[in-house]
Amino acid sequence: MTFLLRTFTRFFPLFCITTASLWAQSDDLRLRVANMAQDLGLLTREVRALRLEIDTLRGENQALIERLRNSDALRAQMLVLGEKLDSEVTRIERAITTSDQALKKEVLTTVADQIDLLTAQISKTLNALGQVSQTQPAAPTQPSIVFDDDYPVGGLPYEVISGDTLSGIAQKMKSRVIWIQKANKIADPTKLRVGQTLFIPQAD
Repeated sequence: MTFLLRTFTRFFPLFCITTASLWAQSDDLRLRVANMAQDLGLLTREVRALRLEIDTLRGENQALIERLRNSDALRAQMLVLGEKLDSEVTRIERAITTSDQALKKEVLTTVADQIDLLTAQISKTLNALGQVSQTQPAAPTQPSIVFDDDYPVGGLPYEVISGDTLSGIAQKMKSRVIWIQKANKIADPTKLRVGQTLFIPQAD
């Protein structure tokens, strides 16, 4: 009995220390798991923000491609009409040199009609080209955005100038499109006004 008491007295403090150490390790493990879960949540939000920026850039790029495509088609049509006009004038000049006086009058009348027709077609094409160059690209369909406070608090003011886009401003000011949209409550990033002052959040 005395031996058992001595043994218990000797090893009981060691048992208490070991138990306390295990509890401390368990608390540390739970804290690490909680921190990892929080980091994962932050990474998820960053990925969503990046996807929204990519979708916005894709929409702007597609609108520019469509605008250039329309302009190229009208220019090609003008070149074809010009070639037709040159060919018709050359043909008529040859006919005039080989015809008598009566035929020359008929040919001249035909020339005038052809020139008037081609001139009208060229004028119509030029007007269409001018309208395309002045028309703003159609705004791409914007994904829905939730205006929350998920952006850096610190930042700088910026005044919008002609030709600015949100993606260009974000790149120039080292920020992100989604941050600028949320900070300034911008639902449609294509509708910026010259002279408008924006708050540009910036990471620390």
